[in-house]
Parts: sequence; structure tokens; C-alpha cells
Amino acid sequence: MNQRRRHFLIGFVFLSAGLLILLGFGAYPLQSLRGEPAGARLPAFQPKRIKHVAPAAGAEFGIAQDPQTAAADFTQNVAVPTAASVQRALASTQSSSGLVINATFDSSITNNPNAQAIESAINQAIAIYESLFSDPIVVSILFRYSTTTPSGAALGAGTVAESESVGYQVPWNTYITALKSDVTTSNDSTAAVSLPSTALSTNIIPSSANGRAVGLNTPPAMSANGSLGNGFPYDGIVTLNSGKSFQFTRPTNANKFDALRAIQHEINEVLGLGSYLNGGGSDLRPQDLFSWSAVGNRNLSAGGSRYLSIDGGQNDIVGFNQNANGDFGDWLSTSCPQTTPFVQNAFGCTGQSSDVTVTSPEGINLDVIGYDLIAAASAPSAPTAETASNVTANGFTANWQS
Repeated sequence: MNQRRRHFLIGFVFLSAGLLILLGFGAYPLQSLRGEPAGARLPAFQPKRIKHVAPAAGAEFGIAQDPQTAAADFTQNVAVPTAASVQRALASTQSSSGLVINATFDSSITNNPNAQAIESAINQAIAIYESLFSDPIVVSILFRYSTTTPSGAALGAGTVAESESVGYQVPWNTYITALKSDVTTSNDSTAAVSLPSTALSTNIIPSSANGRAVGLNTPPAMSANGSLGNGFPYDGIVTLNSGKSFQFTRPTNANKFDALRAIQHEINEVLGLGSYLNGGGSDLRPQDLFSWSAVGNRNLSAGGSRYLSIDGGQNDIVGFNQNANGDFGDWLSTSCPQTTPFVQNAFGCTGQSSDVTVTSPEGINLDVIGYDLIAAASAPSAPTAETASNVTANGFTANWQS
């Protein structure tokens, strides 16, 4: 098994207790845990699972697909955590060397004849994020290559990939304050100005990884089968549908899905991209803070048009998907082949590839919800030329003011 582990001892302050939610994309389950203070301000959880499906491109035009419905709804008791269990969960979530994604490969990968190529593609995807973001956290993800979900249910016929991730219900002011305190890039500075002056929902639901990126106490809480509980090791689980035709190297064959692009799409979900519109509740996700329909006009509905903007709607970075067959937190997608086949397009096409970059919509969106985009950090002011001295026929001394 190819697994990277980082272990650190950290002190921590438990800042949030409340609703713990499992979120994802692809055919993605969303699971919520309602927590209430118990003992040393630690939450007791009651999980609920809701499943959402996003098909490959073309499904919205009549190809077989799974409807986006609530597939299951159940309640179960999870043990009330102890301070020690939360400490253990947090012990491996900080890094001294920038963002680290700790990949665990499931047996569905390690036992596959093509394991080396699958693992290589995942490692390539991880390298992209670790080169782009400097947040001193460790994000732990279980990767799978299967036709079933982590719990054993069959993936939908139209599902290319899925992710499940842990999230927390954080009071509005707590998250907004943490986000404003995390301004490190020029994108962040611009985005902070556009944040609402009053609460748009009671809480905001960041993923566990996103919460830690802005300094909140949101530890991993997922087991290998997708169940939730304190002390469980994963922030999320990414599953590539082994029933689909993937290519794990580039260039991508016209009849195959680009695995690297699909992996990045799902990692983005674990890191925190996604809209509350898919969850059925009223609490916003961090991404919803930057959803606009015009200058000065937010749109938090599935009607009309929405687009990603970090400056109050003045610049339309990319349109949000409004097709109910896909994820409302993904980008607006056209029919295949797509002119702009971004990683986070709601519907994927075969034969097309792309990556998260400093200037891609995904890179910018992750930056403004709390991740620290290295190349987007505010650059120092350019030096100013002053009057030259020692001027002669043969030369002069240039003088600059920093």
C-alpha cells in the first residue's frame, strides 16, 4: 500500500461543536451529524445520509443517468467522543511544510493489475495541490477504484467518480471571522471586501479540511466505509468508477475519461468546494459566499444565472451549474467537446483534460474560501525610479526607491 503519513504533536483549542456533515460530489452522499455540547465541550453525533448524483456529460441530453434524489435517510448513534479521541484525530492534521495530502490506497487499487498507473495518477494530482497551496495542514483522503460506494452500494450508471467528505456546521460569525483573519493573497483581499455585512444563514458548513485551513478545530471523522465518528482518520473518500473507461496517462484518448482531471475534481470537493443548494438545508457552504448574478446582486438559488465572482459581481470568473442533474457547486458545462473543459465542470467529457492552476477558477475559488495560494500572494510594490546622479557623457547612476 502506497501511503504517506505525517505525525505531529499539537496543542489545540476546540472552537466548534455542532453539526458534522458528510459532503461530496459525483454520486456524492451528504451526511450530517448533529452535535450538542457534552462533557468537555465535545459533540455527540447523530448521522443522516443523503445521496446526490452527477452524471457524465451527455446525460443531461438523454443518456442513462441517476436522478438526484434522497436515496437513503437513517439515524444511528455514534459514541460520544472523549478528549483523547479528538486529540488523536487532530495529531496528524498539521504540517510544517505547507499543504500535505496524505493518500491511502484502498485494496480496490492495490489489488488491481493497473495499480501502479492508478496510484501514479493520484500522486500526480496530489503534487499539483501541494505545489499550489501553503496551508500548514495535512488532509487525509482514502482513494478507491470500484463500482461501489464505500458502504457497498452500487454507483449510479452515470457516475464517473464520487467523493464523500466530512464537514462541520460552524456559526456564521465564527467562520467569517476566521476567513477574514486568513487573508494572505491579493485574491483574499479582494474577496474579503465582498463578504456579506450581515449573516445570510445561521451557520456556514466548511469541510473538515477547509475548516482547518482557516484555523478552526474541524478534525477528520470518516472511516473507510464512509461512516462518521470521532477519531476516524479520513477527511474524505474519493472513488473512481472502475466501470468507466479511464486513461491514467496523457494525452487522453478520445473515448476515455481523463483520470487526473476526475481525481482533482473530487479532491476539490474534499477540500471544500460545493454549494448548499445540493444539501437540502439553509446553511450556506463557503463557496456560496461568492455566488452572484450581477454587480451587487447575489444569487443563492437554483433559478436564473449564477457565477463565481470575488469582487462583488464585477468580474464573472466562471458560471455555476444550474442543471439539477449536476452539482450546483460545479461550473456551467456545455455539450462535448467543451470549449473550456475546466476540472470542476459539472459534466465531464471523454478525451479532454485540464488541471487546477493558480489562475483557474478552481484555484481562485479554493484560495478565497481559505486556502493559501502560493503564487497569488501579494507581491511587493515595484521600485520607483528617482532622479539619476553622476550623469556624464559616458553614463549615469540609476537610483531606485523600494
